[in-house]
Amino acid sequence: MSIICLVRHGDRLDTNNYEEWQNSPRYKENSHDTPLSELGFTEILKHKGHIPEVDFIYTSPMTRCVQTALQLQSFLDVPIRLEYGITEPGRVVDDGHSLPEIIDGQFVKLQSRYDDNHGKRLISNIDHKLYPESFFELWPQLDSTYQSYVRPQDHPFMEDLVSYGNRMVKMINYFSSLNQRVVLVGHSGLVTFGAQYFTGNPTHFKLSQGANAGGRKHTGLLVKHNFNDPNGTEIINPDDL
Repeated sequence: MSIICLVRHGDRLDTNNYEEWQNSPRYKENSHDTPLSELGFTEILKHKGHIPEVDFIYTSPMTRCVQTALQLQSFLDVPIRLEYGITEPGRVVDDGHSLPEIIDGQFVKLQSRYDDNHGKRLISNIDHKLYPESFFELWPQLDSTYQSYVRPQDHPFMEDLVSYGNRMVKMINYFSSLNQRVVLVGHSGLVTFGAQYFTGNPTHFKLSQGANAGGRKHTGLLVKHNFNDPNGTEIINPDDL
């Protein structure tokens, strides 16, 4: 494979209209699983013509990512597959919201540790509706024949930034080893760590954490990388289209 595309989900309902999200039935089931806002649906369509021909779209199971993948499918016309390995953890723990450094293809940082107090209150962002047996009833449009490379029960509840970054690198390398042209639809960590991994330099946008941390500044971001070109990384913000 020569090109891989990473796409962050579109604008979230909880950053656009938190009251509407808080009053929804899904919020009471899983407050992590916010859908897209109206803006989130429309901004993804701006990538039409900017993503090359691909074979598959792989998506995180979170609703906002699946909705993003379906918007992409509307003009890419390829199957969508569920992949738990590109889902964000229930909580990201770090020591100041700064990105770790990348050395020899691995993210490293000293003094990174878990916060046990937060861990005790942690609820997984993967609930029963996001497990395969229920998921494909909710989303029959997706390819149910594909078995996720990472099992849902192996998805981490909590990670530090180093672990999160290296997990994204592992997934990027896994998909780049396949004889497929793919789009991966995930969260801010996928595009942030992916861009840093491809370029070797910290990206100009920060990893957003939580409903109100990143806002909509980098929702819908597209990172397109050509493995045959050492300078072949392109970052496209739908706000600029």
